[in-house]
Amino acid sequence: MANDSPLKRVFRPFEDSTGGSNDELGNPWIAGAAVVLLLLVPLLPFFLVAWSISRTLRGVRERVSWE
Repeated sequence: MANDSPLKRVFRPFEDSTGGSNDELGNPWIAGAAVVLLLLVPLLPFFLVAWSISRTLRGVRERVSWE
């Protein structure tokens, strides 16, 4: 136990009671959704600002006469 590598210690919670690795760690769809969320959630403020600017410009374009 004292000479375990750091990587072994990380994966120890995923080992079953027989000491082997458990191949069914979870649903792959849930893992995929988590990855997508981790990628998209930090971009959410930028999308909201772009959407807000787009709506504002659309309203200005309707009100302003270019003639």
